[in-house]
Amino acid sequence: MGKNVHLHLILCLLTAISSAVQVGAGEPRRVLEYAPAPLDNPLKGLAPYQSDVRAFFPHSMEFFYLPYSALVKGYEEFDWKPLETMLDAIARRGHQAILRVFLEYPGKEGVVPDFLVKDGLSVTTWRQDETQPLPIATIHTPNYEDERLRKSLKNFIAALGKKYDGDPRIGFITAGLLGVWGEWHTHPKSEPFARKAVQREVMDAYEAAFRITPVLLRSPVGERSAKESNADRKFGYHDDSFAWATLDTGKKGDEWFYMSALKAAGPNAEAKWKTRPIGGEIRPEAWGEVFDTTPKNQSIQNFRRCVEATHSTWLMDSGMFQKRQTAERF
Repeated sequence: MGKNVHLHLILCLLTAISSAVQVGAGEPRRVLEYAPAPLDNPLKGLAPYQSDVRAFFPHSMEFFYLPYSALVKGYEEFDWKPLETMLDAIARRGHQAILRVFLEYPGKEGVVPDFLVKDGLSVTTWRQDETQPLPIATIHTPNYEDERLRKSLKNFIAALGKKYDGDPRIGFITAGLLGVWGEWHTHPKSEPFARKAVQREVMDAYEAAFRITPVLLRSPVGERSAKESNADRKFGYHDDSFAWATLDTGKKGDEWFYMSALKAAGPNAEAKWKTRPIGGEIRPEAWGEVFDTTPKNQSIQNFRRCVEATHSTWLMDSGMFQKRQTAERF
C-alpha cells in the first residue's frame, strides 16, 4: 500500500509539471540569440580615473580621490554629498568605485580641514622635488601626532564604515589618509610621516569599521620595519608603482619595491593574495608602453611577470584610456 501511495504522489507531481509547462503555450516564443558579452569583469581588470571610457578599453570600475576637507567638517560632523555624487555617477554607468581619501597632495590647497587648523593643528609646508614625471609641487603635511587629528581620523573612519561598509557601489577602498597621495609615506622626507602609534590607530579603526568592503594598504610591512606591521592584518595591498618598482631586483636602494617588501614582511604577507585582494596602479612612466612587446623605457618591468608575482586582480591605468586601443590589446 505504501508503494501505491508513493506512485500516486509521483503521478500527481508529473501531472502538475505537465500542466505548468502548458501554461502560456499560446504566447509567442522568444528565441534568444547569442550576443557577445562585455569584456569587462566585475572587480577585475584595468580601471581609469572617474569616467566612462569603455569605447577606449573595457572596464568595470572607476577610481577617484577626495580630499579629507571635502567630507570632514567637524570632529563628528561629516558631509557625505561629494562622495554620494561620485558613487551615484559611477553606479549609473554600471560600474563600481575604487576610492581613497587623502590628507596631503602635491600642489593642492585646503586639504586639511579648517576646523582642525583653527583648533591648533600645525601643518608643515615643504617642496617635493621627486615627483617625476609630475612637476615640483608644494605639500602641506599635518602633524599626525596631534591628538586632535588622531581623534578626527578615528571618528571619520568609524562613520565611513557605518555608512558605507557593504555598499554595492564600492568595490575597494584604499586606506589613504596618511602621507602624500594617501600612500603612507612622505618621500623623500621621512620625518613628517605618521609614527607607528598613529598607523596602528588608523588600521585598528579600519578593521573595526569595515567587515565587508575590502580595504587595501599601500605596502606590505613586517615586524622588523620602521613602520607598523600589517602582515597579520585583514587588509589587501595595492602596488602603486606597478611594473616599475614591483619585481625584486636585488639592488641596493630597491628594497621598497613591492615584491622585495612583501618578502621582507614574511610568509603571512606573501600569502595575503589567497584571502585578500591585491590591486594597484601602473606607474605613470609606464603608461602607453607597458603592454608593448618591447617597451622603449628600459625601467619598465615585464607586465606578465608582475601580475603572476603579485596576483593583482585590478590596476589603475590612465594610459589605456586616453584613446581607443587596438584589437590586439582587447
